[in-house]
Amino acid sequence: MSTGTTAGLVDRIAGPAAKAGLDLLAPFPVASYNRSVQEAYVLPTFAREGPVGIILANSRAFWPRFLEALKASEALRESKHPLNAYIADTVVQLVDAFSVDFEIRWAHASEPSPVAMQRAAMMAGLAHTSPSYLSIHPKHGPWIGLRAVIVLDTAWESGDPEPAPDPCTPCAKPCLPALDKAVEASRNNPKGKKVAGSWRLWLAVRDACPMGRSSRYSDEQCEYHYRPDHEFLLGLLG
Repeated sequence: MSTGTTAGLVDRIAGPAAKAGLDLLAPFPVASYNRSVQEAYVLPTFAREGPVGIILANSRAFWPRFLEALKASEALRESKHPLNAYIADTVVQLVDAFSVDFEIRWAHASEPSPVAMQRAAMMAGLAHTSPSYLSIHPKHGPWIGLRAVIVLDTAWESGDPEPAPDPCTPCAKPCLPALDKAVEASRNNPKGKKVAGSWRLWLAVRDACPMGRSSRYSDEQCEYHYRPDHEFLLGLLG
């Protein structure tokens, strides 16, 4: 089934997505993405040669929207992973606007299959992957979160979009020494807490990037992303 233009499909959800805090999104050709990844990361095609993919992400604008939803929803507050639950609920509501079949792949889950989020972001022109494995947005720098990919049962209509600009090649790359410190400090952290156990050093990798400093997350948002403690999060609600 095919309906509307790619731009029209993106426009249909851009406003509602932004209101929910998912204020960054961009389309990309699934066929080109699939040719660039290993088989495990291939996206569904609905038996098409090339359907439309849309990657959804957020800037710091996400955090107040999420906290508002958390305060209003007992179900979210009781969820083991409330941020992921909020993202999933939001994206499912967004795709109700489409009159075509769709499938969703998540950054936070490997089911029903994993997706190479950074590859999709690069192909969509949304963000460049840095040498320290951060996604660098042209405006917000590393202060973004890649959340989901929607694949639509409609044909991609044009060539590949311009790739995300590369700010890293001419950069002095202060992120790399910071990355080395974070990796070294995390070697002996317990399994499952490699990042949380040294989260301030991992945050320093992002802070080292000269891009998008005015878009930096709040201290509370930074801490929760790197150390997702449920009691800490609920304590922010007052």
